[in-house]
Amino acid sequence: MRRLLLLLFPVSLCLSVWGGDTDVVINEIHYHPDEDDPRLEFVELYNRGPDAVDLSGWYFSDGIDYTFPAGVFLAADGYLAVAANPFRLNQVYGTANLAGPFSGQLDNGGERIELRNASGQVIDTVRYDDRPDWPVSPDGTGASLELLNPFRSNALPDNWRGAGARPPEPTWQRFTFSGPGTAGTLSRFYIYLLSPGEVLVDEVEVVRVGSATNSIGDGSFDEGFGLWQVVGNHAGSYVMSEDTYLGDGAVRLVASGGGGSTTNSLKQEPMYEAVAIGEIYHVTMWVKFLTPGITLEARMSGSTYGVSGCAGRITGAAPATALATPGRVNTQRTDNLPPFISSVSHVPYQPRSSDTVVVRCNISDDSGMIRAATLEMQDNPPGGYHRISDSTYESTWTVVPLRDDGRSPDLIAGDGAYVGVIPPFPHRHLVRYRIRAEDSQGKIEYSPYLDDPQPNYAYFVYDGTHHPTIPTYTMIGHPYDFYEAQFNGIYSNDYKWRVTLYYEGDVYDHVRMRLRGGTAHRFHYPKRSWRLKLPSGHRPGPRQRRKPVCLRAQPHQSGKRALSAGTHPRRHRRHRVDGLRALPPRGRHFVAVRLLTVENRGFAGRVRPVLRRLVRYLQGHRGAQRERAGAHQPSRGPPLQGGS
Repeated sequence: MRRLLLLLFPVSLCLSVWGGDTDVVINEIHYHPDEDDPRLEFVELYNRGPDAVDLSGWYFSDGIDYTFPAGVFLAADGYLAVAANPFRLNQVYGTANLAGPFSGQLDNGGERIELRNASGQVIDTVRYDDRPDWPVSPDGTGASLELLNPFRSNALPDNWRGAGARPPEPTWQRFTFSGPGTAGTLSRFYIYLLSPGEVLVDEVEVVRVGSATNSIGDGSFDEGFGLWQVVGNHAGSYVMSEDTYLGDGAVRLVASGGGGSTTNSLKQEPMYEAVAIGEIYHVTMWVKFLTPGITLEARMSGSTYGVSGCAGRITGAAPATALATPGRVNTQRTDNLPPFISSVSHVPYQPRSSDTVVVRCNISDDSGMIRAATLEMQDNPPGGYHRISDSTYESTWTVVPLRDDGRSPDLIAGDGAYVGVIPPFPHRHLVRYRIRAEDSQGKIEYSPYLDDPQPNYAYFVYDGTHHPTIPTYTMIGHPYDFYEAQFNGIYSNDYKWRVTLYYEGDVYDHVRMRLRGGTAHRFHYPKRSWRLKLPSGHRPGPRQRRKPVCLRAQPHQSGKRALSAGTHPRRHRRHRVDGLRALPPRGRHFVAVRLLTVENRGFAGRVRPVLRRLVRYLQGHRGAQRERAGAHQPSRGPPLQGGS
C-alpha cells in the first residue's frame, strides 16, 4: 500500500499543475490591422481558471517569437495581450494589460500559433485562416479575431468571430438650421464634409422668412447637378437615382479629405436668388450618412459655424464599437454560440440558363436544434446591377427554403446537411445568395457573416464557351459607374466604384475599382486604365494569380463590360515588352492593349495599360514580317492607332 501511495502522489501533483496551465487559452488574434500597421498586431491570452498562473519561461513556438520573463502572472479571469509594439497598442486602444514586444509578424493569410510552458509542453494551439469557414473581416478591415466562448474548443472556426459590430443601417434624416443672410461679394451656398467619407444629400431648400421661394436652384437634383458644382476633394461626387429621399435624383457626396468654402465642396455660385443680407433664412435638406461618424457642414458664403451668419452642422451615427479589445473582455463573448454554417457550395459550379442550381451547406448548433434555415437569393439581370451601397441591395432578396428531410436532392434526413434549389436564370444574369439559420433560442447567423467584405456567394449564368487557350474575364457593374469610369474626369485615387469580376466560374463580388495612372494616362488616351482590389479573404487561386492576360474593354448595352483577350484563337506567339506580355495581332485582329494580372501581394487585380511603345513595337513586328516576306503592300487590316 505504501508503494502504491508513493506512485500515486507524483501523478496527482502532475495533474494539478497541468490543470492550472491548461486554463490559459489563446483568446484574441489581431493579425491584419486595417492600416496595415504591423505594430498593432497582438495575440491575447485569457485565464479561464480560478487561480493565477505563473507564465515565467512560457513561450510561443509558432506564429510569433516571444518568451515571458520571470515573474509574469496571469490572474484568474485575466487577460494579457502580447503585442508587437506595446507602446503603440496602448496609444491606440488604451490598455495596460500588455506584454512584449514579440519578434516576427503574423501571417495575413493564416498560420498556426502555438503556446508552450517553461517545460516545452504544448498549452494551446490555434491554426487560424482568412477564408471561410473562418471569419473574413479580421483580414484588413480593422477587426480582430475574437473567441466567442473560452470554455469551448478554440481549434474550430465556429467559436471565432470578427470583433465589433456592424454600424447601424443608414437612414434619411432631416437637417435644418437658420441664420441671417451673409453674401459677401457673391451669393454662394456650400455643402461639404469635414473629413473623408460619403453622404447622400437631397431636397435642399434655402427659404427667406416671409417668402415662399427657394433661393437654391435645382435643389432636388432630379435633372442632375444643374446649377451646382463639385470641386477639389469633393470632385468624385455624383448624382444618382437608386437611393433618393424624394424624386429621381440625389447627390452622393464623396470626399477624399476635409472640405470647406469654394475649393473643396458642393457649391452653388451664384445662388438662384440673391441673398438679402441680414434677413433670416431657414435651410432644410435631407441627408443619409453612408460613412458613420462623419460631419457635414452647410453654410452661406461669409458665414462661420457657431460664430456668425447662416451655417449648420450635422454628424452621422457613431461608428461601430472598438474592433479590437486587447487586454479586455471580447466584444463577441457569449455562452450560447449561434448556429454554425459551413461547407457552402452550389452545383453546377458554372450554370447555364437551362440549369437548376442546388445549394448545399452544413448547419450545426449547440442546442442541437435548428428552428429555421433559409436561402436568400438576389437576381442581377443585365443593366440591373445592385451595388452593395444601394438600398436595393438589402431589399431585393427572395427567400428559398432549405431542407434536411431526405427528399431529393437531400440525401439523408436530419444529418445537418441542408439543400436549397434555385430555379434557372437567363444567360448573363448574376445570381447572389446567402444562408440564414436560426436556432431554438432565437440566435441568428448568416453565411457569409454580415461583416464579411463579400457578404454573399454568387455565380454567373453563362451560355457561352470559354476559349481553350486565352482566358476571358467579364467585369459586371452598374452602367453609370462604367460610364463615369470611362468618360468623366476624376482625379481621385479613392476606390470609388464596386464591380464584380467573373472568370471561368469564379466570381469575385464587390471588387473595389478606381482609375489608375497619372493625369496623362487617365485622360489623354482613348482607353482608361483601372485598378481592381479584391475583398479581403477572397484572394484568387494559383490559376488566376499566375496568368497574365491581354484584354480589351467592350461596352454592352446591358451595362456590362466584358474584358476579352483579342488575338487569333489558333495562331499567336507571346512577346515580352517592358515586362508585360502582349499577343501580337494577325490580319484583321485587334491589338489588345490592357493587361490583367491578379497579383498575390495585396490580392489585388490590376488592369494595366499597354503604352504607345507597345503599339509601336507591334507595328514594327508586323512590318518586319512583311519585309521578310517581300510584301510591301498595305496591311489588309485597319491601321493601328496609338493607345487603341
